[in-house]
Amino acid sequence: MAHLLLLARQQRPRCRNYRLPLVETIVPLDRIPLIPPGEILQEEFLKPLGLSQNRLGMDLRIPAQRIGQIIKGKRAITLDTALRLATYFDTSPEFWLNLQMHYDLRKAEQDQLVETIRKEVRPRDTDPPR
Repeated sequence: MAHLLLLARQQRPRCRNYRLPLVETIVPLDRIPLIPPGEILQEEFLKPLGLSQNRLGMDLRIPAQRIGQIIKGKRAITLDTALRLATYFDTSPEFWLNLQMHYDLRKAEQDQLVETIRKEVRPRDTDPPR
């Protein structure tokens, strides 16, 4: 009887992994390209919708130059701009502000600003006073 079970198991097709990773692959943050929020605005919102910088500026009631500077990475997305973009594209202001914040943090790491500050500033002493 045992030999019949062994035969049945051998005839079953084997499972294949098709060379896919069986564990989650983690890419180091420094290997992911730094993408300015303006590039995301351009590639994910303006291009697919066929909007120009000028049209967006007019619709948001801000100078088109501000949109152009954001797209070129020469200007940050402010709270005011985030609120306007969120209202216009039906997203949240947090979405736009988070894009800017993550970009700023990664840029600071690349520019060694984070490391410089860690060398200059000591952590606060956490022992309670006696």
